[in-house]
Amino acid sequence: MKYFQNHVHGMEGLCNQLMALYRALSEAFLCTEQGEPACIILADGQTRNFINLTDEPFFSPLSIDAFIEVDQFQAVLSSRSVSLLRLRDAESLSEPVVKCSRFPISTLTPEEARNTGIWIATSIPFAARPLRLAQMIIASMSCYPKWAAFQLRIEGDILYGQEAMNISLEDYAQQYVHRAADHLAQFPAMSAVYIATGVEEEVLRRASKELTERFPDTVLLNKKEILRLSPVLWGEFQALSLEEQAMVDWLVCLDAPHFLGPHGNSFSYLAGYMRHYRGLDPESTLLWPEYQPYWDLWFPRV
Repeated sequence: MKYFQNHVHGMEGLCNQLMALYRALSEAFLCTEQGEPACIILADGQTRNFINLTDEPFFSPLSIDAFIEVDQFQAVLSSRSVSLLRLRDAESLSEPVVKCSRFPISTLTPEEARNTGIWIATSIPFAARPLRLAQMIIASMSCYPKWAAFQLRIEGDILYGQEAMNISLEDYAQQYVHRAADHLAQFPAMSAVYIATGVEEEVLRRASKELTERFPDTVLLNKKEILRLSPVLWGEFQALSLEEQAMVDWLVCLDAPHFLGPHGNSFSYLAGYMRHYRGLDPESTLLWPEYQPYWDLWFPRV
């Protein structure tokens, strides 16, 4: 038996954590296809404590149950002859465990990458709480004849430890929104746009000024505006960690009729990866530069 563990380290948010899980799955599937039994050791994740990483500790532990339905996950893995153990139940193992982050380990053929991508995109049972809220948002957005989702990645942590720190967050946000607006203009006219972002609403209002000016006939909405209309849904949303709230946005982006976001960001790229393997029209997904060359190597869309 070979063991593969999803491994979270450093300042990794939602989609880097999901990529670690996807890597463990990829390795386990490759192992079973070569005739050797495999087991996923399922470790917990983490969540940001503050959107802008203003105070330490920046992250706190978060149960993996916040991301996936573990019992269902175990059932679908058994159909691929892969076992599943939680990390706490595997501490007495004497066998070595391969720790999997987003970085590649084995080389996959295009067919192996495609088959794994399809399985991941269609079989992973995501956690019920963020999935329910995402489905409610999609139902609300569907009242518009043509709508798109796009990631507005202007949270303050984007500047942490990067060269971009030599500009203010407001200047960075304005530059980002300008590029986003140029790419949104490539789509057919949208009656509504869902903005996937974690920033406070006042920050979003200032940052999206160019969008409202360039697309005056397009309604701009975000998760808080929609969920606040229902006290029950709003209460459910407020009970979520920041990573679970990000997952609500991400799940909306997966099934939106159109999606656009920056290729270099793991949130947008992984949304594009999932949309590709769910069979959505390639023209419905636009990932713009800044280009991240490694994503297409590490998680290829074949």
